[in-house]
Amino acid sequence: MFHEELQQRFRDNEITITPQGQAGADITQRVRTGGRECGAILWECQRTARWDGRWPGKLARDAGKTQANLAVIVSEALPRDADGSCQLEEACGYATTATPPTWRPGEGQATC
Repeated sequence: MFHEELQQRFRDNEITITPQGQAGADITQRVRTGGRECGAILWECQRTARWDGRWPGKLARDAGKTQANLAVIVSEALPRDADGSCQLEEACGYATTATPPTWRPGEGQATC
């Protein structure tokens, strides 16, 4: 599960799963370093064969409601003109394939 991967990689962060059927992004990550909250990332996970152009707008609205600093769509399907990852201005985040990126040791440490 993607949330378990986030919990493994970012142990100091608070990772919250939105219950199915409840409005909002799938996962909220409260980024913390040294006990201090630095911001929030919303994660929307889509396991589907076809990209839906409504996702970025929905995620942007969710980010606005929660004052998230970054909103990310993780999807097996990408927009037609994407080649692996792409920035979607409307959602202020990224779309990428369902396989999480590989981080090197020392990366992923937040600084405020």
